Amino acid sequence: PGEVNMERLQKTTQVAQQVIAQEISSIEGQKILKKIDKSKPLYSPGIIVLAFAMVSAGIARIFSGGAGEIVAASIIGLVIGIMSTQSKKFRLLRFLFPAVSAFVATITAFLINSFLTEPISIFVVIISGLIILLPGLSLTIAMAELATENLVSGTARLFGSAIIFVQLAFGSAIGVEIGQHIFGSIPQIQMSAVSELSIWIAVVVAVIGLVPLFEARTKEAPWFLLAAIIAFATVRYSTPFLGASLGAFFGAIMVGLTAKVISRRYNKPGALILMPGLIILVPGSVGYKSILSLIQNDILTALQTAFDVALIAISLVAGLLIASLLQLPKKDLGVDD
Repeated sequence: PGEVNMERLQKTTQVAQQVIAQEISSIEGQKILKKIDKSKPLYSPGIIVLAFAMVSAGIARIFSGGAGEIVAASIIGLVIGIMSTQSKKFRLLRFLFPAVSAFVATITAFLINSFLTEPISIFVVIISGLIILLPGLSLTIAMAELATENLVSGTARLFGSAIIFVQLAFGSAIGVEIGQHIFGSIPQIQMSAVSELSIWIAVVVAVIGLVPLFEARTKEAPWFLLAAIIAFATVRYSTPFLGASLGAFFGAIMVGLTAKVISRRYNKPGALILMPGLIILVPGSVGYKSILSLIQNDILTALQTAFDVALIAISLVAGLLIASLLQLPKKDLGVDD
């Protein structure tokens, strides 16, 4: 949260277009950009906290969670949202936010489970509660920058993502150790299949929660939904036949082409489609599992999931690059020659 600001991105794009078209001077554009940089957030802290809970609840259902997992993930989402809105006031929390959040989320999951008559899947709840903090999007962008030979920014972003993964896994590992000593061992839960309709409802709920987290106006919500539906449908229905990597590859192509069409026809920033679409596709939760397995001395699982993360990220980058190279007919976009 806070890394992507769609409102500022749209305004900045408009200023750039006006300067290029010589409607305003570069000096005037610079003044406008300074005002945009100092503009206030669109949403109150309360809305942001609620958005965290919505995304966590939706993801819990997508991960086949039942009512217990959904409620627990929502509570953790609320807690993490409150911590996020208050993190700027505390220096230590600001720099160690991923680790502290993971620790709090893990202990909260154990605590909630202790009050329930039926046990819940602790790890599904933790991953769902922390999903917004997982740097899968940053990892994918880093791979894209490296692929396009932007080595300095790509390397910096790649190591930044790795540090966040390590912080999250470390916080969770400490939380698991303390939680098991206080509340007992983690229950082994076999997740049951959930209805297709409920999963799609969960996707809608999660995407609506992303709107305030990405600082986008409510009128942009349909574009968010369009991107998420295209990404999720492509991955969900192609992965059983093609595998996770090829599913991500075709999902990235579809999202990239959709972003190109919307950008050219409706004069919207391509990121308005790319960002919510990529959030559905990125392998953040898989990367978190990999680092957590490594800390728990499960080396084989850690290496296997780390390889899966790299392969999916490369597939996403390849799909986006191919989508950017494809030329779309102007007549199909409503653009005159």
